[in-house]
Amino acid sequence: MKDLSDSHFALLPPVWGKTWGLETTRPLNRDIMRHSLQNQTYGSGQSIVVGVDCNVINPKGTERTVSKNISVNVLDEDDNAPSTNGPSIVQINLERNYVTKGQTLEFPSGHQIFVDIDSPEVNTYDIQLLNDTENILQEECDIMVDGRDDENQTVIICKLYFTKKTKLPTSPYRVILQVNDTSLLKGNGNSVVQQIIDIVYSQRPKSMSQTTIAYSTADNLLPLILYPAREVEIFRTAAPYARVTQPDHRNLDDATNFRIRNRSNKNRALEITKFEGIVYVNNTDALRQSDFIKLVIGWRKNGTNQTDEIHIRVINETIDTCSNKSSDVNDWEHCALFDNMGECERVCGLATGGFPNVKRRSISSKENRCVWINYKQSKLGYSTCTPDLITCPDKICDSLEKEYDFICPQDCSVQMAPLTPKNHITGRGIGDGQGVCICDVKNNCACNQRYSYKKAKTSTHSPNITAILGKNLTTIAPVLAGRHTATTDDPMKRYANEKFIKTLRR
Repeated sequence: MKDLSDSHFALLPPVWGKTWGLETTRPLNRDIMRHSLQNQTYGSGQSIVVGVDCNVINPKGTERTVSKNISVNVLDEDDNAPSTNGPSIVQINLERNYVTKGQTLEFPSGHQIFVDIDSPEVNTYDIQLLNDTENILQEECDIMVDGRDDENQTVIICKLYFTKKTKLPTSPYRVILQVNDTSLLKGNGNSVVQQIIDIVYSQRPKSMSQTTIAYSTADNLLPLILYPAREVEIFRTAAPYARVTQPDHRNLDDATNFRIRNRSNKNRALEITKFEGIVYVNNTDALRQSDFIKLVIGWRKNGTNQTDEIHIRVINETIDTCSNKSSDVNDWEHCALFDNMGECERVCGLATGGFPNVKRRSISSKENRCVWINYKQSKLGYSTCTPDLITCPDKICDSLEKEYDFICPQDCSVQMAPLTPKNHITGRGIGDGQGVCICDVKNNCACNQRYSYKKAKTSTHSPNITAILGKNLTTIAPVLAGRHTATTDDPMKRYANEKFIKTLRR
């Protein structure tokens, strides 16, 4: 016997008859340990392959060897407690000691993150915010899949926002965000992990870099009204239509006529949608010449003019991926074209490189721009390639996605191939799709239910931050295009698929 997973098994000779058995030589541990969410692994993992050689001698004395590989799938159980990946106390600095309803706290890393090396399917969490004596804060947490190394683990991404307009009574105002893994098996440690959060309404500490202090100018600014964060980071190589920031949906009611009030050459790289106030990249050439952009965004709400000031930092990627692309939208790939993770995550996608990409890379070591969503790790019911895990697809064609048809046709296209359902609520985009869904160069969308996921699966999963970073945070390809061919016994289905393939090849 050849144990390809370092001698976890041994052959068990037959007690009677000719049937041999396979037994474990030591306990199996599915869980792969990752430190600081990096790809450092220990243990057997979820799938173990055992090679077995059988020598067969027939009555004539002829001998031959039969070799088989047996795949052993190790099931998960809730035998690991959650943990945090940050300091024991997180300090959040406010610009004033008064706050507005819906104002989101800005964590140093963007969100508060908890990790659990068990898969979401076996975990049950009770998440609470403790010590909120003034009852002014609300937690909002997303439980996401981190699917690297072909093993699903759990990432919990939380944010806090104020539930009313008020003043903080003390500084620091200390609260505790607690995660309790209520299904943790006994004997596996403490099921409760707590993150202490100190909210301070003093100026930012002098130890911060001079660049950060110069960008903040916190002394002269009023609290944000609609937008969730004062400071936003985007990549210098961001694509046209890359999403930069947008209002918190809880406060968007009755706000209209969004505009950039401080128009100048310094912020000409960005534009805003009039209806929902979504800020996006409009001029990539101008963006690459910028390091810091200040936006004063104005709108009308309930008959009055209101404003928020947002600071955008333009940062470099760790690995330069798309600097050879121009401002021409035709120079960028449409993520929705690709039907498998390998191709999806190799291209420079339209509408990538904005704030969602920066946040996703804060929890993942992968440098891809387009992102593959695995149907097993999302609520969509289908797999697809997208520029933004949070907003595409979410079955809503928002005002940015309406600016250009190819940003997210999964939400916005009105053209569906036969047998691909349209979203009956909005009249746009894919409805209850199954299998792998793609949209072609003419914005025709199609889903293929007969696709073999195992055949198209590549080496690693990308994190699904739906659930992920928000929305987990943590993320596989149809027999519709080019090198794939579909087969079906139904002549109408066969005709529909062949017709769509011809369209894609044009």
